[in-house]
Amino acid sequence: MTKRFFISMALIGLMVLCLVVNGLAEDRLVVKDGLDQTSFKVDDTGTIYSSSSIGVGTDTPERRFHLKGSNAVARIDRPENSASFMLVRTDPSGSSVYKTFVIGVDAAGVNNGNFFIRDNGTETSGNGLAVRVFIDNQGRVGIGTTSPQGKLDVNGAIYQRGFQVHADYVFDQDYVLESIEEHARYMWEHKHLKSVPAAVKDADGREVIETGAHLRGILEELEKAHIYIERLNQRIAELEKTIAKQ
Repeated sequence: MTKRFFISMALIGLMVLCLVVNGLAEDRLVVKDGLDQTSFKVDDTGTIYSSSSIGVGTDTPERRFHLKGSNAVARIDRPENSASFMLVRTDPSGSSVYKTFVIGVDAAGVNNGNFFIRDNGTETSGNGLAVRVFIDNQGRVGIGTTSPQGKLDVNGAIYQRGFQVHADYVFDQDYVLESIEEHARYMWEHKHLKSVPAAVKDADGREVIETGAHLRGILEELEKAHIYIERLNQRIAELEKTIAKQ
């Protein structure tokens, strides 16, 4: 039997929008395809189900839920006086994993403008969420600390791969190596080694160091020092020979 349905709107103190099928009110809105398979459903709790993708602001969604707009396309509010959170669930192998992220406010629900990423391992809730990344309201990033003292403050070991610093060009024949006297004169006049950049301070008076340039410069000066040592050793050996002949 073919089902006939229509949208009925009743005014009984409040406006109610409901679906009526064959004269009977349904507590859900269901859209089915030609094979009688449910493709879209909204039940009486407001839960939305879609068998494909949902697009808001676009009729060609590229993901399961696609928002598109010229302004901010999403806003999430949690009005309770507690920490905001986001649950992300992945289930690649049949074992559900949940992550809780606390963003924007601290555990007491105080909106101080800080940005947190906290989690508690695979637990969905609980106390003692560990801070993974912290950005304060001044834009300072803390990793392993919630009180960063600079633009980036790391409390813990740092492992870096692919960072290469060498100064082997010092040993090339076309490298112009100043004499020991020239090197000493520059050092005392400028109060820093020639290959190491001079100290630079930012607008707040804090010293700024370009790590790569400093490490390369220090290594270059170290290799130059070994060349000077070798040359001085040759001079000493020649002087010893001269003295021995006298």
